[in-house]
Amino acid sequence: MCLPNDPQWDQTGLSDSGVGYIYGAEYETSTSSSFQHLQDKEGPCAVCKSNARTVIMIPARTTCYSGWRMEYSGFVMSEYNSHAGNKDAVCVDASPEVLSDSSNGNENGALLYFVKVQCGALKCPPYVDGKILTCVVCSK
Repeated sequence: MCLPNDPQWDQTGLSDSGVGYIYGAEYETSTSSSFQHLQDKEGPCAVCKSNARTVIMIPARTTCYSGWRMEYSGFVMSEYNSHAGNKDAVCVDASPEVLSDSSNGNENGALLYFVKVQCGALKCPPYVDGKILTCVVCSK
């Protein structure tokens, strides 16, 4: 969920004690040698604007199929497999950015881990057990 930089608030005074929380997303990449510099940094949110009619994220691909235009490619990231909560996967650009005012807050609210292939119900081959999943965002 991308939050705007100019939020507007309800003026009715609505409050509740039984609530969920929303956090900024932090990279959890300490065990990946090429992405250790991202550890605990906050990632920016991105919205793809395209003049195309359809935009799709294709996991396990680094290129688009014929007839599609590549917007970017990268890696599938999500919550850690044993963490409770949201397991929605996102495609993070292969050259990820951090917020310019990233705090290294380490709040552990919304964490982005690389997603690895787990063979079983997912057939290997063509997949390879333990491989980090790539992704590409394509438009048409």
